[in-house]
Amino acid sequence: MLAVLQREFEGEATLLELEQRVQRCARAERDEVARRALLEAADARTRGDLEAAVVAIEQVDVRGLSREVSKLVFGRWSDACSRLAQTAGASLVRFAPAQGRGLILYEDPANANALPVFSSLGMGPGFPQGKQITDPWIIERARSFDEAAPPAQSSWLGQPAPPSAAAHH
Repeated sequence: MLAVLQREFEGEATLLELEQRVQRCARAERDEVARRALLEAADARTRGDLEAAVVAIEQVDVRGLSREVSKLVFGRWSDACSRLAQTAGASLVRFAPAQGRGLILYEDPANANALPVFSSLGMGPGFPQGKQITDPWIIERARSFDEAAPPAQSSWLGQPAPPSAAAHH
């Protein structure tokens, strides 16, 4: 509809303002959906269900998120994957081709020429869990990342926690 109006009233500042407002509203809605998924993941993590935490974050549509929320989603996803991998003793590497998107892969000693997908975020259906990645471009760019440490005295959404809040390990 905006495209039709722009053709009819080309150059009108009000149409540009309207388009920007629609884009801001759509981004705010996507950000809110992502924040709800982060809350769901935090609840799962609190219950000790790290797999459910990873799955909740994997479901986030990262396209069109604000930079702030995109960073938050990516960070919480990396953290949740790291914690889940620690329970299995897996060694992970991360491939991130763009802001807020990526693959977390694990090293399989039985196959030095491939890295299986541990989790993917915003990469589409072509990267399901367990898929063997053999693309040298991805393998060469996959980097190790720090294991998740015990959480600081803040909430999982990055906001300060009340002073009396206990850290969950």
